[in-house]
Amino acid sequence: MSSLLVLAALSLAARVTGATATEPAGDTNMPNAANATVAFTGTTPDELSAPGVAEVTIDWQKTGRRVEPFIYSMNVFNIVRPGMLARPAWHEGIRYMAPRLLRLHNAELSNAWFDAKAGRWDYAKIRTILDATGMQPAGAVLMLNINGWPDAYDTDKDHRLDADRVGDYARLCADLVRFINVELKAGFRYWEVTNERDVPYWRQLPPGRQPDVAALATIYNQAAVAMRAVDPTIKIGGPAACYPLPAKPLQEFVRLTRDNLDFFSFHSYASGVTSESDQTLYEKVAIIAKNTADLARWLKDAVPERPIELHLNEYNVNYTWRSNEVRMINHKSAVFDALSLIAFAQVPGLTAANAWNDMDRVYGKMDGAGVLRPAAHVYHYFNTYLQGTIASSLSSADKAVVPFAIADGNGGRPAFALVNRTNGVQTVTLNLAGTSKSVTWTAASIDADGLHPGASVSLQTPLVLPPHSVHIYWSN
Repeated sequence: MSSLLVLAALSLAARVTGATATEPAGDTNMPNAANATVAFTGTTPDELSAPGVAEVTIDWQKTGRRVEPFIYSMNVFNIVRPGMLARPAWHEGIRYMAPRLLRLHNAELSNAWFDAKAGRWDYAKIRTILDATGMQPAGAVLMLNINGWPDAYDTDKDHRLDADRVGDYARLCADLVRFINVELKAGFRYWEVTNERDVPYWRQLPPGRQPDVAALATIYNQAAVAMRAVDPTIKIGGPAACYPLPAKPLQEFVRLTRDNLDFFSFHSYASGVTSESDQTLYEKVAIIAKNTADLARWLKDAVPERPIELHLNEYNVNYTWRSNEVRMINHKSAVFDALSLIAFAQVPGLTAANAWNDMDRVYGKMDGAGVLRPAAHVYHYFNTYLQGTIASSLSSADKAVVPFAIADGNGGRPAFALVNRTNGVQTVTLNLAGTSKSVTWTAASIDADGLHPGASVSLQTPLVLPPHSVHIYWSN
């Protein structure tokens, strides 16, 4: 995750658990934890360990919206490290997970790609990095996040762009578009201006400093105009806000940038501590989805004259790598991600969702060596079988078993997922309308023992779901 969300775990612990804690002082890059993670005040379901039963009803003829193609997408973290991106394991993993939109982001990018002595981009380094990615890995659409400005453009070290360098930064952004899209002909479709700069501009301010949404909007507008002049075909957006609340400054940003804004982007992480229960984290997925739906509605109301895409382009269980949160890498990560994809697919107005991230020690769907972790299989099966038109699915015990169905998945055939979000075995009886249980079905699952790849399964008898597991079924 970005360096703008590093050290707020202690204050979050105080808010969630009632423990006495203080946030480390002295770094205005770090947001208040209450602004950076999901607050949950409802009643958390019990951590069920006893066996349970559920009846799931799927009606293939009762359909709704189509899943937006970019919902099952992710971030590429190692965009400043060509050696990592050149590994065959990384390319194989990306092909396997098949995300349709890759957001290239690293908090070091604006300095790592910049030649401070020459005062321009290090073109040779950028070419090497993009060659390592293969320019268009696995055919995915690419978004490049220009996370901020070089250190030389912030002489007073307040994490804000110096006022006399706004034009220089706009030219720098435009020059990156020129080099990548015009000279290299890489064809990056999406360009994102800044990452979590809402923190120094209005979320967390040093003494005597006032919020200044207009200043960040001015930076964005000048950059967007300069970038579009180089390549009119690109989509430009931002500001990759660290959280969708409070809404007022975000609404002001949209109002001030609406003529140049193709997509609005934001982040949302469930937690910043490891002490919250599994069920609390799973419940927070619904809160993230609700906040996203609210954001989509007011974005549409604010700019009714033209569609502005909405991108939730960072999410995961925990925002800080210092937590050593194992639920981002074990089988519970597969449950969290499956619940997230199911929820986000059903948010009207959400264009894209990018998990954080593709490959690293703490968050990655692959580990640092490119070995697939449990959640990687969720993206593979969702992108392969669960893209299409959503069909009606209901569970008699939706706090235990969560269903999701697609009427016309791979090859136009129906498919569905069942997620056991409890610590107990769940036995599921299926009621299917519009297709016969006798149709040949294949199933794959992810649980504490890892991946169980596709095998024939009968739906005419109850299905037994192990604790904290994800199951995908598709007709042949």
